[in-house]
Amino acid sequence: MRRSAALTPTSRLQTLLSVSWFRTILGCCFCLCSYLGNVLNVDMFFGVNFLFGSVFVWLAMFTLGASWALAAAFIGAFHTVELWGHGYAHFLFTMEAAFVCFLGRNGSTSRASILVLIYWMAFGAPMALLLYTQALDLPWSTALLVASKQALNGFLNMMIAALFFTLVLFFHPELRIPKRWKDANSYSGLLQAIFGLAFLLPILLSEFYELKRNFQRFVSHELAQAEINSRRSSQNTATFLKLETVFWGTSLSEINVAEDYKKIEQLVEADISAAPSQIYTVMNDGSLRLVYGQATSLQKLTLPLQVLRAPQEKQMSFLLGCHEGQFMSLFAPGRGTDLLAFIWQAETTKSISYSQHAAESEIKCVSGSFEELNENSSDSSVVVLRDTDPSTPALQSWLGASVQAQTRFASLFPALLQVSHSLKTNILRTQQDTNSAVQRLCVLAMLIILGGQILDVLFRKSVGKFARISEAYLKHRKLAINSLNPNFREDRAISAWLDRFVEAVEQEEQSKQQAQQKFSLLLAQVLTPVFATNSAGKIKVWNPALQGLTGYSEDEVLGKAISDFIKQSPDSFVANDAQQAAELLFDLTTKSGKTVPLVISKLGIEKGETGHVLTSTEKVDPAGSTSYFIAQNVGSLKEAQAKLLHASRLAALGEMASSFAHELNQPLNVIALAAGGVAERGKYGEVPKEYLIAKAERIEAQALRAGRVIQGIRNFVLEIGDDDIVEFDPVVRTKSAIDLIREQLRLENVTVHINTPSSEIKIKGRPILFEQAMVNLLVNAKQAMERQALSERKVSITFSVHDTVLTILVKDTGPGIAQENFERIFEPFFSSKKDNGGSGIGLYMTKSVIKELDGTIRAVKEIHGACFEIKFPTAPAASES
Repeated sequence: MRRSAALTPTSRLQTLLSVSWFRTILGCCFCLCSYLGNVLNVDMFFGVNFLFGSVFVWLAMFTLGASWALAAAFIGAFHTVELWGHGYAHFLFTMEAAFVCFLGRNGSTSRASILVLIYWMAFGAPMALLLYTQALDLPWSTALLVASKQALNGFLNMMIAALFFTLVLFFHPELRIPKRWKDANSYSGLLQAIFGLAFLLPILLSEFYELKRNFQRFVSHELAQAEINSRRSSQNTATFLKLETVFWGTSLSEINVAEDYKKIEQLVEADISAAPSQIYTVMNDGSLRLVYGQATSLQKLTLPLQVLRAPQEKQMSFLLGCHEGQFMSLFAPGRGTDLLAFIWQAETTKSISYSQHAAESEIKCVSGSFEELNENSSDSSVVVLRDTDPSTPALQSWLGASVQAQTRFASLFPALLQVSHSLKTNILRTQQDTNSAVQRLCVLAMLIILGGQILDVLFRKSVGKFARISEAYLKHRKLAINSLNPNFREDRAISAWLDRFVEAVEQEEQSKQQAQQKFSLLLAQVLTPVFATNSAGKIKVWNPALQGLTGYSEDEVLGKAISDFIKQSPDSFVANDAQQAAELLFDLTTKSGKTVPLVISKLGIEKGETGHVLTSTEKVDPAGSTSYFIAQNVGSLKEAQAKLLHASRLAALGEMASSFAHELNQPLNVIALAAGGVAERGKYGEVPKEYLIAKAERIEAQALRAGRVIQGIRNFVLEIGDDDIVEFDPVVRTKSAIDLIREQLRLENVTVHINTPSSEIKIKGRPILFEQAMVNLLVNAKQAMERQALSERKVSITFSVHDTVLTILVKDTGPGIAQENFERIFEPFFSSKKDNGGSGIGLYMTKSVIKELDGTIRAVKEIHGACFEIKFPTAPAASES
């Protein structure tokens, strides 16, 4: 029996792909990887992320179908909800999978790429622009960047999935895929994915690397410039406030500020652009009294005592610090009048700032410790402020970003000058540059996909041209004019290949014709009946041997259904033998109206296949295959089997010759001795009557014993008295079999031990056949133990009955059965002892004999020695053990 070849990993994978539970597990893995592919994304810069979840969506579509692809897209898109806080992108990505799966059911990887392109151009990008500009209120450039990036991301992911899928199919051609993909899959799709990624990825990386570097350079420049501007603004603001404080203090010292409020208002209105927003007089206790402007929470100053109480000999101005984001200064006149406090708005100092973004900048005065400044600078710090909340998209956070610089402000109390300006204008400009790069990459991806389609058309055209040229060359044995250009090396190679191909085809056809002629001659001369049918069960071959058996000539049966000549009977059956040929037993009707029982064997089919074409109800094979069958008369088969069984008995008889000689020598020696004793006594006198009677009885007993030995030999060889099926005791017949080869077992020092149940056992059959089977097993055990030590040569025969089944175990202490021979030991003419004269028919005949007795035999694996298990149905009278 042929062993099945070990399964390769690819074939095991193919087998698993057809199992529903494995497909379910694989689909769940695709869904999980789709989500993780979006979570583990690549962040290019300021919110431009590349997600890879749809790679697994397309792999699910290629391998498992649309249902799992949609599930993977739906689950993977949940990450976009986490990023954006809404389901718009979730809707776009799920719709992309649905669009491609619905229209790409009968397509290839290249067609799927085209569908991704069509989706984003016709639906995805316009819908994204509408949603992001209207629903999310994003700027046009930002929305265009997001839509273009998503389209490019979709092209890239489809190419990655197509490359992986086609590479697996390329390196594992034995892996089966759904027919819709196999019909449309081509090398152009593989080349499109390879060259597409080879061109797209380097350009994409270089573009985004340059954009990211420019963006980082821009941010660094903004930070450095903001620090410079804040320092300049601090110096200019301090100088401006000191000068203005002296100017306004001097101007107000000439009037009575406590009474002449209108005069103060006239002065302020005359120079409103550089006037303070509030004016206070400082009381002796440090409290403030408002003389101009709207009152604020500022009520009392905490100044050094020398400033408040010391008589002033000259005019002095002080920058006190900050109050609610505004600047505060103090003026002390030289003649001992009240001190004046001024509050200056930050907008007043903005016009004299050196900031490049003066119109967009915001200036504040911040009270605080100088320790809050950047560690790298003793008097200033600069940072980029933006919303870093994970729920806020990075693009939106950058649109709201600003640069903030803080510089130490020279004043009596710790204060910082804070200058900040928005980055939105520059961010939008950078987004426009990025959008241009993404659009260029999208155009490149479109060109790659369209180039793949053109390549596919060229491939198909070239293959079709080559097929037409080959067909014409095979038909006419010459090339058509201008079909190939001899000036080019490739066309000359094609011409040479066609010449070699035609030569090989002609040789193959000639070989087939010769083989067909030899086969036809063999069918005509062989004595075994042979016929053949086509896939519809119609007769195509009917050899002379079958014509002689049935009386029908070949002309009478050709084209007719073989089922018309079959007579079905209850005994018909289909079986498989050890030679891997399916057998059918049925009665064939002859021309004279008689029936001939035949065993039909189909040649050249795999073990276990029962698809013989003997009826016209089978599905017609368009290829018109032919099945050949060998027929054998059951009567002839039984006669041959009987002859083989007889030959087996004669072979066993040769093995038992020494036992028979020993069994006959013993009674003959006794007879000779008894007759010799009577003769000797008769020479010397009268022989007593009692002596003569005793010797005669002994001679008679030994002669009967010798007769029984001879009769047993005749019965074993010729099956005399064993024509009918009778009930017999297998234990008794086993002992008889042991007696037949007892001397042979003794000479080989083999001991046999029988274990029997307490009750009597009866089975039905032909006893001689049972004896021959046991003799064969004992001889086989003796031969197997030839190399064992004399003291270890033992055979045990155990009988047991359970329910209505008798089980016989025959064990020996030999080397056992080799693993590679375990399934073949019952095959005819197979022997592991051919070098020692083994014929290979002993165990085969044993199996045939036991089968005829309605029993079964099989070899049982044992650690030591060989063991055969035989089972028979017991007769009704048998009792359980």
